[in-house]
Amino acid sequence: MRIQSGQTVLLTGASGGLGAYMARALAKFEINLALTAYPGAILEDVRAECEKLGARAKVFTLDLRDAAQRNQLIADVRKEFGPIDVLVNNAGVEFTSAYHDLTEENIHEIVAVNLEAPMVLSRLVLPEMLGRKHGHIVNISSLAGKHGPAFQEP
Repeated sequence: MRIQSGQTVLLTGASGGLGAYMARALAKFEINLALTAYPGAILEDVRAECEKLGARAKVFTLDLRDAAQRNQLIADVRKEFGPIDVLVNNAGVEFTSAYHDLTEENIHEIVAVNLEAPMVLSRLVLPEMLGRKHGHIVNISSLAGKHGPAFQEP
């Protein structure tokens, strides 16, 4: 994958974990950087850092569990920056708990953010990428998905 100046990158989960590190690394390419997180507490700080590094960055605070907000995100990023060249599905949630102590709401939230949101966002940007014969989708996952640590079943 080659990232070029002026391309548009949409990065979910940009304020925590690997997200802020990826945002800063991507910013050095002088790209258009759409940053998302929920609730987005430090997202504005990440945006400011990215702009100092050369990116044109904008914050999009939304809840990836909400289908309407996911659709609106893609429309808003396209309106702000144009076509999305790279989608980085990095957002994720986890609850450390015995499985039988998780609520159904916890399970739905984990599936919505960790599985459904990346699938739907990818589906929303893919037709445009295929039409241009250019674009990349990067899915970040946790090692928990490979090793199955205790109290991380979903």
